[in-house]
Amino acid sequence: MSKRKYKKGPRPHTWKYGKDPFLKEKNLAFLLARVQARYRKEKWTLDFPTFSAIWTKDKWKQKGIKAKCLCMSRRDPKKGWTKNNVFLVTRGENQLRLRKKHRNQIRPFINFTYKGKLFRDYKHLADHYNIEVQTARNWYRFK
Repeated sequence: MSKRKYKKGPRPHTWKYGKDPFLKEKNLAFLLARVQARYRKEKWTLDFPTFSAIWTKDKWKQKGIKAKCLCMSRRDPKKGWTKNNVFLVTRGENQLRLRKKHRNQIRPFINFTYKGKLFRDYKHLADHYNIEVQTARNWYRFK
């Protein structure tokens, strides 16, 4: 049996940012975030030193999936991931902020026909038949 040329297990001497496991973990998170942004076709101009400066060691410990944990978000979701557009916020606050922005968007009227009559939206259909809006939406979806 031949001997291996390398040892089993982690090889910190080959890591891009040195032997610090914290930097390795942070670099992996950076790469995953960048790939996710590219997949969603969002502009990404952050580099690793900038990403690392945003996520200090104490803030990195607060990162997680619960509502009180920190996440990186964009001030303007329509703009890319740039140094001036990103900030750290708790996941709960971020969800409330995004929901509020989504709620304030003006939705265009959808004109549709149901049983030969033209309606502006589901509320108009609900008022016409004296039913709940959810019921009117289901009527239209499952006709």
